[in-house]
Amino acid sequence: MQRFLFNLFQNRNGAVSQLQYELGKVLCDVHAYDGVVLAGYTSGDVCLWDTRTSNLAESFLKTSHAAEDSGLNPHVSFVRISKSLAVAAYDNGTIDVWSLLVGREPIHHYQHNQKIQALALCPETAAIATASSFQIRVETPDDKGCWRTSGNFQTPKLIHVYNLQTGQCLTTLGNSTGDFSCINLKDSPPHLLVTGNRDRRVRVYDLRCSRSLCSFYAHHLGVSAVQMDDWKVVSGGEEGLTCTWDQRMGTKLWEMHARHPVRYIWFNSQSLITANIPDEKHPRGASIMDDDLTAHRRHRGTINVYEFSVDQTSVESILPICRSSYSEVTGYNYNIGLAVPYDNV
Repeated sequence: MQRFLFNLFQNRNGAVSQLQYELGKVLCDVHAYDGVVLAGYTSGDVCLWDTRTSNLAESFLKTSHAAEDSGLNPHVSFVRISKSLAVAAYDNGTIDVWSLLVGREPIHHYQHNQKIQALALCPETAAIATASSFQIRVETPDDKGCWRTSGNFQTPKLIHVYNLQTGQCLTTLGNSTGDFSCINLKDSPPHLLVTGNRDRRVRVYDLRCSRSLCSFYAHHLGVSAVQMDDWKVVSGGEEGLTCTWDQRMGTKLWEMHARHPVRYIWFNSQSLITANIPDEKHPRGASIMDDDLTAHRRHRGTINVYEFSVDQTSVESILPICRSSYSEVTGYNYNIGLAVPYDNV
């Protein structure tokens, strides 16, 4: 079975679908854990999808500002999800924390004085780290479940890799030309780290010797997202390309293109989730507040789900816009209103 999935992934044979939230306006950030996808929008809404089920309907998390009747909700800056928690940071410096086990209302809410530049959530334990300028703040619950600030420190621009048990710095990376544009250690094999650099290359490092094992010239506008496993590297670029590389052969296996930069990548042996997130949160030439939100679909960004455990020749692999039935009254293709949607193929 694993060899079968390997061949499907390698040859890009599978089904593709998109996760869409019509009322969310423009996509701001995406994160996934074990196939569960969390997304935040310029409307201030935060949505969940479970891609492991056949029904890809979204569910909503109630935000702390939803009760405020101001009419101007802050944009979502970052979202993170783990096995039991979901976190969203907003452009006004506020953070909402939800438990995925006890409902859809926030269990914790706190405020930063400055704009949040990064957000991290421990995948196994309840620990949240936020970065504002060079300042990093860590929030954790105590034995009684009350959240508190457990750490405050500053960090420079170089990448430091620490042993969490001893607190010692294991290595410092920063020798390649240009700043790091993205890194991924959590999803990498032991002792390996994959990075994207502003010199448009993807590099794989061995932390035991602090040197680059392989390097690919990947994206001509810069690398925006990376992930690797024991045989492949998947990278996303500012130009909208998602590329899959065979790291042992140093060759590109396949690529996919979509509008907007690739800001997020997650995959396992049978699935790949990518997010193309627009840089422009207020599309020019049309008001995003118009009633007909479908007119702005091209500006919103996309969340793409590739399922490689499904044969592409099956009917389920056909794009959703081609699977509509006549039970729907109308259909849309960007600004073109259709009298009837597409027939079943």
